[in-house]
Amino acid sequence: MWSTTQPVIPGHYLDIRYRRSATLTLGSITLAITTPIDDGENINPPPIQSCAQEAYQQIFNLLQEIGHIHLLRVWNFLPDINGATHGLEHYRQFNIGRQGSFIAHDRLSEESSIPAASAVGTSSTNLVVHFLAGRDKSVALENPRQISAYRYPKKYGPCSPTFSRGGSLNLDQQHALFISGTASIVGHDTLHIDDVAAQTQESIRNISAVIDEANRVAGHHLHTLDTLNYRVYFRNIADLTIIQAELDRLIAPATKTLYIQADICRSELLVEIEATGGVVHP
Repeated sequence: MWSTTQPVIPGHYLDIRYRRSATLTLGSITLAITTPIDDGENINPPPIQSCAQEAYQQIFNLLQEIGHIHLLRVWNFLPDINGATHGLEHYRQFNIGRQGSFIAHDRLSEESSIPAASAVGTSSTNLVVHFLAGRDKSVALENPRQISAYRYPKKYGPCSPTFSRGGSLNLDQQHALFISGTASIVGHDTLHIDDVAAQTQESIRNISAVIDEANRVAGHHLHTLDTLNYRVYFRNIADLTIIQAELDRLIAPATKTLYIQADICRSELLVEIEATGGVVHP
């Protein structure tokens, strides 16, 4: 959900359903991942890769058509994200397809055009992508504690993930902040394997670093940990009370937080946290 005081127009483009105001478009696309008749392992490209490329192809074509060309924030939901078929993990297949569409539409020519994003697993057999786009361009944010995802080494797959750590956007009198799915990663390495409390703490340290970068870019102290809304993805139901206790200690208890059980893009990650905030300009 994204709220606006502007008039909103509904729309439908191929597999995309969307709503559009004068400045923003919020849309969703769902594609069934079906395997063509074959021996099951020699399909090229694999169905998840093809669906990812098709989803982003449709999104970019729609945005060009309606004039809201700037992709601001994306939420990706992949079937069995840590599973592997056709000799490659599903998340890595998805990354190849997503990057293929970015390249085809010349959206990697400058890093500032790479949106904030999340990608988690789903029990559905569909690929679902929700997206927020707009008339105005956001400023991509990176985390000095981490290597940019689009510069990950090849050990994480043939194609790096195509997202920035966050995005900063001026909307008239409001300043919006989008923080991508953030986990216990420093540099490009996963820290605190099998320790969900420590992974939660590290995730918040990374989010705090992105907030500091957003405030630096804005030239004002606009955002804090206590002013954002959070969505927390957790792998194991038994870890939920531990994660909640850590976040209640690290962030004001009154902060709006939504908890969702989902698989995370790396099998050793137990928790991933994303955040969104909006404040009136000083």
